[in-house]
Amino acid sequence: MKKSITGSLLVFIFSSCIGISQTFHLSERNKAPQGSSTETAELDEAKYRDTLAIRKLLPSFGFDNIHGNASFISFLLYFGDDELRKQTGYGLSPDFFDVVTSRDPYYRDFYLFLTNSVSITAGQPERAVALMNKGVLNPNTRKVDNSFYIWRYKGVDELLFLGDSEAAKQSFRAAAEWAEESALEESQLMASLSKQTADFLEQNPDSKSAQIGAWSSMLTTARDDTTRTRAIKGIEALGGEVTIGENGGVTVKYAQTDEDTES
Repeated sequence: MKKSITGSLLVFIFSSCIGISQTFHLSERNKAPQGSSTETAELDEAKYRDTLAIRKLLPSFGFDNIHGNASFISFLLYFGDDELRKQTGYGLSPDFFDVVTSRDPYYRDFYLFLTNSVSITAGQPERAVALMNKGVLNPNTRKVDNSFYIWRYKGVDELLFLGDSEAAKQSFRAAAEWAEESALEESQLMASLSKQTADFLEQNPDSKSAQIGAWSSMLTTARDDTTRTRAIKGIEALGGEVTIGENGGVTVKYAQTDEDTES
């Protein structure tokens, strides 16, 4: 009975801490000035930053999954507020996932949101890869049947956004090894596909067309100038040329090599 009461008390304390941090953000957000959308957006960004700082310091009492899920819900609220994100961008996305993946490094779907929001929307693929490294380097991650997907996501970001074909090759090799150990129905197929990708990178490490395509995707979906600038620089560094029309349409031109055409 004493053990049960103690456990319940810890859950109550932990839940209260989560609730306090979220209430702090929402109550402060309601105080934002109504006359200026820019001021409102900047204050909202500051409150999210403060809330994240609190979440990083909160003790988990052994309930890391609850903490990770609560932080992910906060991220969805942040990411989905299109009006405010048009003002401030998505620069806090990696900070959200720093908390989420630290608390719950095993849940595959977190990494799907991570790579899209951090690499593409926030334009920070280096941070995305670093966060995925935290997941795959956790000694318990390999025990999760679908954890090989994290290696695949990391390999894609390394290849397409960082242009690091050697790191990408190693990631796909690791994905193949982990998939071979998995009990999932699709794991052997994914092991084979991952190995094929690694073998392709072994023979064609410098293909540029896929990288330019990924940067172009980032550019056309960007909602802030920081991300647009990062995408344009990535394209130009690979020899591409970006033209933005008067109506906002984007055209990307680049010379295909024989290697790219064959791939």
